[in-house]
Amino acid sequence: MTSNQGAWVLVFLLALIGLVGYSIFLPDPQPEPAGVTNWKYCIESPSDLLLTATLNSLGADSWEMVTARRAVDSETNIAGYEMIFKCPTH
Repeated sequence: MTSNQGAWVLVFLLALIGLVGYSIFLPDPQPEPAGVTNWKYCIESPSDLLLTATLNSLGADSWEMVTARRAVDSETNIAGYEMIFKCPTH
């Protein structure tokens, strides 16, 4: 082997070692676990007269009800529903 060939082999080996070393210290990408859904939330308190229309509208927009409760407004003494909805983010 000539000295010129030996130099090229040395350059190649050093480059290979550099690439391997570089790949070892690269941070691993953290993919999102399969099946995980990110959600956005909204809170609605429609009057009884608008309850059905509100539910139909939110359902048509892919919102799912998480919880609902009947509540009475302490100032007006009028009962209504307080509802929390969730929808997947895209």
